[in-house]
Order: sequence, then C-alpha cells, then structure tokens
Amino acid sequence: MEIGKTYVVSHSRKGKFTLHVTSMSDEWVTGVIVDGTAGAMMEYNEKYKGEELTARKSFIRVVEEL
Repeated sequence: MEIGKTYVVSHSRKGKFTLHVTSMSDEWVTGVIVDGTAGAMMEYNEKYKGEELTARKSFIRVVEEL
C-alpha cells in the first residue's frame, strides 16, 4: 500500500470497503473511506463514506489497487 492511492480492502474485523490512504506506519494505515462501510463490534464505532479510518495492517487480508 502507498500513500495517495486508493484500494479495495478486505479487513478481518471491519469487512470490505474502499480506502484512499492518507498516512501509514509499520503497524497502522489511515485513510478516508470512499465506498462501503467499515464495520465494528459496537455500532457507534462504524465508519462510513467520507469518514477517516485507522486500521491495523496485520488484519488486512486482501488489497486491490484501483
């Protein structure tokens, strides 16, 4: 994954969504959701289109660049 690119992500805890990456570290990736919804155990923690999301990279199963 690279900063500034958009990816379809399949995350083991958050589900499938499209993310435009804005920053990264060794453990985390942060970006803006451009399509789909990132689920969560608690409904109030779900993230929707246009919202920023930070996710642990090790939980990402599949990444497809758009």
